Amino acid sequence: MYHHFDPECQNGVTAAPAVFEQQMILLKNQGYTSITTQDLIAISKGEKTMPEKPIMITLDDAYESNYQYVYPVLKKLNMKATIFVITSFIEHPEVDTIPIPKMTWARMKEMSDSGLVAFQSHTNNLHYSAGGNGAINTRIKINRVFETTEQYEERIYNDLVQSKQILEEKLGKSVSSFAYLGGFYSEASETLLKEAGFELTLTTDKGLYNTKTDSLYLLKRVNIHGQAFAESILSTIQKMRNCDSNLE
Repeated sequence: MYHHFDPECQNGVTAAPAVFEQQMILLKNQGYTSITTQDLIAISKGEKTMPEKPIMITLDDAYESNYQYVYPVLKKLNMKATIFVITSFIEHPEVDTIPIPKMTWARMKEMSDSGLVAFQSHTNNLHYSAGGNGAINTRIKINRVFETTEQYEERIYNDLVQSKQILEEKLGKSVSSFAYLGGFYSEASETLLKEAGFELTLTTDKGLYNTKTDSLYLLKRVNIHGQAFAESILSTIQKMRNCDSNLE
């Protein structure tokens, strides 16, 4: 799991472009095959075959730096990635609460058409922390009064459907995967995502996908810290695999 890239400043969610490229080269050289969330859905339906050493590169929020730094690496190495988009931030940049440039639809269409990048949902306009104005996992206060269960379900369902429709109309590709904001989720939000037509959801919970036991819902991910050195991506994967010797 990645987010933003900056050559000058790295932190928990901002990585160095050069280190990212080194990480991808290491994965490639180790025989890993990158797949998208849409590939995984197709594999689960028997429409595709799982590669021997699959790995999924995911990026949240659709920052412009993904186009500037990540896309060239993907093209160079013929690797795939999935980017999760907050559609309202693309449609209406003035509502963006994060002052880091996002991609344009033109950039996203170019990447999508390459076949290397799948753009999926990160909500339309719910990018707030739990308990904030857009919480997906729980009811919120409207005029100091908690919304009813019906109001919560309508708010979330409408946002999810809208994000899905916008992405499909703009990019012409199926949207059926969703990444939770900040890792906040609930049984209710999962039900609404399924009703809205999503077949796969990802959390920020740390872990790997177990082909024997895991469904395609509430998949775990491994955040790659922006200050991590390149080789640590291999040791991180190995440590996670050691936690479950049954992983395939």
